[in-house]
Amino acid sequence: LASTLVMVGLSRFSMVLNLAVLFAMLPFMFNGKDVRIIFYITIPFFIFVLAFASIAKFSRYGGEYSSSSLISASSINAYFLGFGNIAIGMEAFNTIKWYDSFFYLFNDTLQNVPVLSNLTDDTYKTTIKFNEAIYGHKIWADQIVPLSVSGLFHFGYIGVFIYNPFFIAIALFFERCAYQVKYIGYKYVYLYLSVVFSLVF
Repeated sequence: LASTLVMVGLSRFSMVLNLAVLFAMLPFMFNGKDVRIIFYITIPFFIFVLAFASIAKFSRYGGEYSSSSLISASSINAYFLGFGNIAIGMEAFNTIKWYDSFFYLFNDTLQNVPVLSNLTDDTYKTTIKFNEAIYGHKIWADQIVPLSVSGLFHFGYIGVFIYNPFFIAIALFFERCAYQVKYIGYKYVYLYLSVVFSLVF
């Protein structure tokens, strides 16, 4: 439980991911009544720490925090694959040539791989192009590219329908593996992978 309250910097995602995996593992370790007790004890602490981290994030650099900073149409749009970000991604896609798709696929695939990332070119990275369409410059690249937009950049319009079902199928496969293995360490790894791959939305 304590590990779910640990964050890396002001990233709230590390908390959410650990807590989701923990809740998925509880039924393997406890009976239903104990699972409910742990759930009701953990959620208030989680909400408190999440709210504290959110206030810290939105009040950085001299900014003033307001409730609209945390819960607004733009923040919900950014976190949950909103139509606004899809529209921005389509606008960004319309500025590239159709034959650039291979370069975007290559660079996006290798950009976070040690050593091989040296082979990539920032000119053909979906994250940079997408954030440039949002901000109008290449200084910041903090907005997450929706997976369907990545598919659009990599495979054209047919790519919009490729990644989501593919990653959901992988997530369901890992969940099935978690139910089949007996060793708790393997269950954790499989459930962790399942949660990560299911975050396509």
